[in-house]
Amino acid sequence: MKPDFDPRDPFPLVEPGTYTLEAAKTHARLCDKWLGLRVAAAEASIDAEPREAGRETWIGLDAQALQTTYFELRYLVERLAPGAGQRMVDIGSGYARLAHVLARHAPGCRFTGYEIVEARAHESQRAARERGLEGTEIFASDVAAPQVPLRDAEFYFLYDFGSRSDIDATLDKVRAHAQRHPVAVAARGRSSRDAIERRHPWLSQIVAPEHFPSFSIYRSAATPG
Repeated sequence: MKPDFDPRDPFPLVEPGTYTLEAAKTHARLCDKWLGLRVAAAEASIDAEPREAGRETWIGLDAQALQTTYFELRYLVERLAPGAGQRMVDIGSGYARLAHVLARHAPGCRFTGYEIVEARAHESQRAARERGLEGTEIFASDVAAPQVPLRDAEFYFLYDFGSRSDIDATLDKVRAHAQRHPVAVAARGRSSRDAIERRHPWLSQIVAPEHFPSFSIYRSAATPG
């Protein structure tokens, strides 16, 4: 398919496997521009930020490799089908692309993003504010740190946001919420999926996971409703 951007349908529902990764990245760049996300400028400012030893921030990685494409995010939202009043938490939210997809295709679903790199968090906050995204909050914080609380939610999304120990520590926080109500976790990336399969049977072995080319959906129990 062509990567043309249509502002009337900025986040089209496209089946995985029917487009190339390059087409998805090209669409994402056009979509970022339409949303007013100043990704290049924000990334260029990151070198001045202090870096904490032992924390993976993916600084220097190509911005399009850093983020999940809008094609994938729209398909993910379609599979999860979050409802009004529910919450989606994006762990390692980057420029919070998911917040914009939710606002259009899951109205009333609240969004919480956690991003360790302040420049990315501040830029995503600015764009969300200027686009008038209600029910959206983005924190510039290290969600894996013991002192940082994780929002209670029905849905969580993570994409290899840090080290393996960071991923495991954050999944332990998700488990605390799952002990009170069902949760669904969409995991993208080898480390995130491997962590769930190996160390978190409460997610991987209760309900049969749904596997897709680049992400998997795990559920602690029945579909959140």
